Amino acid sequence: MLGKEETDISSVKKGSVLIASDFTPSMTSKINKDNVEAIIGEVGGVTSHSAIIARAMGIPCVLGVKKRGKNF
Repeated sequence: MLGKEETDISSVKKGSVLIASDFTPSMTSKINKDNVEAIIGEVGGVTSHSAIIARAMGIPCVLGVKKRGKNF
């Protein structure tokens, strides 16, 4: 709807830490919780939909992280 391309993160390797500018609720809900150790993102906070979904899945999630240069 917004013209943004959504990445399929349902098949990441076991032990992955996902880092992105933004995690939409639909992206977060597709995560295989057995393969993801944590989520880190720039957009959102403790009450965002993605954080709530991650918490329900038992995945540590830190959102609202400010980018400092080319890499976090």
